[in-house]
Amino acid sequence: MAAFEYMLKDYVAKAIDATGAFDEQVKKQDWLDVSTDRILSQRVAQTSIGSLLVHPTLGWHTPETVNTRFKNLFNVTLFNPTEIQTLNTLWVLRHSVAHNAGFVTAHDAARINQPSLAEKVAHIDEEFINQTFIFLKEIAERTANICGKSILKRWFITVKAYGENYPRDKVAYERIKKLASCISSRVQELPKITAPMYVADWAIYTD
Repeated sequence: MAAFEYMLKDYVAKAIDATGAFDEQVKKQDWLDVSTDRILSQRVAQTSIGSLLVHPTLGWHTPETVNTRFKNLFNVTLFNPTEIQTLNTLWVLRHSVAHNAGFVTAHDAARINQPSLAEKVAHIDEEFINQTFIFLKEIAERTANICGKSILKRWFITVKAYGENYPRDKVAYERIKKLASCISSRVQELPKITAPMYVADWAIYTD
């Protein structure tokens, strides 16, 4: 779940770093507030603008909040109602494991509508872990797909008036196109971004 939270945060951070096409939306987000302490803390660790804005923020354990943030920034709804219910359950279980050695309090059991878990230790086995991984992986893949398309569309709008020109747009396009890609393993390399991809996307997003 920690990796899933990081993915959500870092996707927004990398989008902010990749393009200024969403700057006006970013400026309107009251949850993105930079304090002096936060800036000074980066003295010992270099970071990007996106990471500085996004990674220290809270609220990523609340799926409804995440949906609102992605809707406001990218005009996409990340989680459907069934996934929201499942994510809420997973976050409570994560809390129970991290802070109570797997013991689920009556309050937490009520929060996820699982009264049978009240005052008991949750049984989290290999099958549960595998199912959870598959569930979260599908969301990660969808994030790259739907948000990537939204970011590409917004960026192409900003360059459309200048005409199609891959050499001019290559660096910016590569950064953004990678946000629309999802790899299944850390050892797998990101796809190579090519001029034909740019030409094809130009036709799609500037039509």
